[in-house]
Amino acid sequence: MAKLSTVRITDEGRWFTYYEDPEGEVPSIEFLVGSTASASFKRKERKLAQRHMDRNPGARFSGQGVSLSENALQVMQIDLAKELCQDWRGIENDDGTIDEYSDARKEEILNDPNHGDIVAFLHQCGNNLAAHTQAAKEEAVKNSPTASAT
Repeated sequence: MAKLSTVRITDEGRWFTYYEDPEGEVPSIEFLVGSTASASFKRKERKLAQRHMDRNPGARFSGQGVSLSENALQVMQIDLAKELCQDWRGIENDDGTIDEYSDARKEEILNDPNHGDIVAFLHQCGNNLAAHTQAAKEEAVKNSPTASAT
């Protein structure tokens, strides 16, 4: 799984390396991932939770969030991974050609049960990015001139 040291933040966004061939014979696979702390992600998360609760009468809110069946939770995790994944590099089609990013192809890949590791990877990256951003904000506040004046 991605560690913060594997994150490259560029003008294009936050790229995380999913796979890197040590021999360099196969292209690296990288994902451009959004933060789980972003306002758009939080809105999508709330909207999805409400939609899944509406579809699953047994679901309920608790102090820990939404209580959903295992299947509903898995579907929600996939939907949220789709929100986090903004682009990719290096994914190949079955014929060996590079698979260009598209929303339709993202749907296909993330809905495939064989790609649960990618869903988990996207969530970990989004959470790492959120934690990194929060730590940077806290450090900036701690080191600001107004903080040292108090």
